[in-house]
This record gives sequence, C-alpha cells and structure tokens, in this order.
Amino acid sequence: MQTTKANALYAGADLHGNNVFLSLCDQEGNTVFRKRVKANLAAVNAALDPFWDRIVALGVESTFNWYWFVDGLREKDRNVKLGNPAKMEQYKGIKITNDLTDADWLAEQLRLGIFPESYIYPKETRPVRDALRRRQLFVRRRTQVLLSFGGLLERYGLDAPGARKLEQWTLKDIQATGLDEFVQLQLETLLEAIRESDRLAKKVEQQVLAVAKPTKPYRRPRGVTGIGDALGMLVALESGDFSRFKSAGDYAPYCRAEKSEYSAN
Repeated sequence: MQTTKANALYAGADLHGNNVFLSLCDQEGNTVFRKRVKANLAAVNAALDPFWDRIVALGVESTFNWYWFVDGLREKDRNVKLGNPAKMEQYKGIKITNDLTDADWLAEQLRLGIFPESYIYPKETRPVRDALRRRQLFVRRRTQVLLSFGGLLERYGLDAPGARKLEQWTLKDIQATGLDEFVQLQLETLLEAIRESDRLAKKVEQQVLAVAKPTKPYRRPRGVTGIGDALGMLVALESGDFSRFKSAGDYAPYCRAEKSEYSAN
C-alpha cells in the first residue's frame, strides 16, 4: 500500500530496559494501536508488521539504551527519529502520566510536526566517542581520590602535597607521616586508586588518539591555541560531523557556550 496523507500513521515508542510501549495514531490524532512488547527487535517488528507500510515515522526518546533500537530499525530502512527528552515536556496540567501517555505523546509530536529531533551519531564512530567518555570517568575518579587523600592528611594536621608531588610518593613517604597504621592503610589504598585511575585514563586516551589523530575533525580544533590532545579529541568526537552546523553561531549553542535569556512583555 502506498502511504498517503489520509492513511498515514505516526508511531511512538516509549523505550525501557526490558520492554517497549508502542503507540500509533492516524492523521486526525486518533489512537489506532497500543501494545507493550519485549525489548527486542523481533518483538517490535512483529507488533508493527501490519502497519509498517503506513508508518510515516517512528519517534523514540534519546534514553540510555537507544542504540540497539534505533540502529536495528534503521538497518531495516525504517524512518526512526531520535528525540531530545528535554524539549518534549507534556502538558503540565495532565493528571496521569505513564508509559501509555508517553508513547502517545511521541507519536502526537510527529503528527503535529513538532518532534524535537536529535542528531543520531554515526554508528561506526560511536564506540570511539563513548570510550573517550569513559576516560572522563577515570579522570573524575582520580580527582576525587586526590581530594580525599589530601583531606585525610589535613585532618591530622599535615600538609597535602600537590598532584605532581603526590605522583612521586611511595610507601616510605606514607610511613614517614607517622600516622596510625589504619590511617596509613587508607593513604596507601588511595594512592593505588589514583595511579590505577591514571593508568586507565591514559590507556583509553592513547587508543582513542590513535584513531582520531589522522582525521580532519580532530586536526581542526587542534589548530586552536590552548587545545591539546585530550580536548581536541573531546571537541571532535562530541561534535560529530561539523558540516551539520551552518555557522559558528549555530555551533556555539550546541556547546552551551551561549548565554540563555528569558524575557516577557
């Protein structure tokens, strides 16, 4: 059947870890199908199989687990749109919200042409970007442990060494503090955690850099004064295809580098 405006359907998928709530509405906004299915492609395709030739688009929120859903359906040439959850707030006066209303709202936004579509990062480079995000996790952990180490020394009236000096500390330096053996145990384990976090961060950084360094998106930000390897990778991999930004003015808000302002009357 050829999809026409009269028989067009719009689909919403409220995606969870173990299930997906599907909803379809027609051109007039009438709900024609609702069903909760297991969170796998076979179940989703089976439920929507009678409707695919009429579905104009299927919308799903950018949740933590959208990869398998969006990638799998797009490989079947389904028109899947990824939505920005921060921009699709439902009517505030609604008394009850649940999976059903969430799926309905996704479909309704597609019907009305107001679906806040998000960029779908290329599947082939997504793991590289995500690996760099894991590096940030280890860097944050290293900073947290450094602060904990310094705070522990200061608790007992000792000066906390800077990060560079701390890198040179050994078990002898800890013993030289003369603190209680269990305090020394804390310092020893914290020191190990700092070095392990640093090791893991560098491991990820080196492997990601090997992939990113030869690419043009990495070389462009590296030409800016003050942007080194780590920040260059971050800019390139989090931005994706730079050509999707028409100008620097379009790119700045994406980076949250533009001040927000609200005014009325």
